[in-house]
Amino acid sequence: MRLISARTLRALMDQKGVSLQDLADAARVSKGFVSHLTAERKKTMTPRVAEAIARRLDVPLQLLFVPSVSPAKGQIVTRTGRAA
Repeated sequence: MRLISARTLRALMDQKGVSLQDLADAARVSKGFVSHLTAERKKTMTPRVAEAIARRLDVPLQLLFVPSVSPAKGQIVTRTGRAA
């Protein structure tokens, strides 16, 4: 999955009072990973992580993420992590 906007992610975190560590714990990733997302240094992640972030922020997955296209095969990776 690919993050659409780091700015939107940061705004939702601020609005809902969710810290970097809170989001990291919910998604079972490092605080540094979430920091990279909010700073636009990282944009892609597994569907599991994207879903956990959206769930923690209580927003629809599509508000923050779009499916990634596999560069090797040109396939869209679905919500389950499988090629469509």
